Amino acid sequence: MGRVFFGAVSPQVGAGNVLMALEASTNDGPWKRPDNMRKVNTVVRYSQDDLTNGFSITGMGYKADWNATDQIPLRAVEAGSLSRFGAIDDTDAGRTSRYSLAFDGLDRAGRHRPP
Repeated sequence: MGRVFFGAVSPQVGAGNVLMALEASTNDGPWKRPDNMRKVNTVVRYSQDDLTNGFSITGMGYKADWNATDQIPLRAVEAGSLSRFGAIDDTDAGRTSRYSLAFDGLDRAGRHRPP
C-alpha cells in the first residue's frame, strides 16, 4: 500500500513570484519483505518579469530510500524454493539523492542572458 502527498503554492513576492512544490510518497509493494520506499521531490522557483525580459532561479531536489526487492534468481522461483515476492538478501537496500540549481534569463530581445 502506498501513500502520496502533494502540495504547491505560488505567492507573489516582491516584484516576482515564488513557486514551491513538494511531493512525498511511500510504498511497500507486494513483497514478503516490504519495500519501505520513501521518496521526496521538491522544487522552488523565483521568477520575475516575463518571457521577453525576465529571469528565474530554480532549485530542485530528490531523495529516496528503499529496501531492494528485485534481482532474484529465476531458477530459485521456478524450483519453488523462493516466492517471486521473496528476497535472497534481506540487507539489500538503496539510497539516492539529486539536487540542482539553475538560472535562466532573457533580455529585452528575448535572447538568453548568461548567469
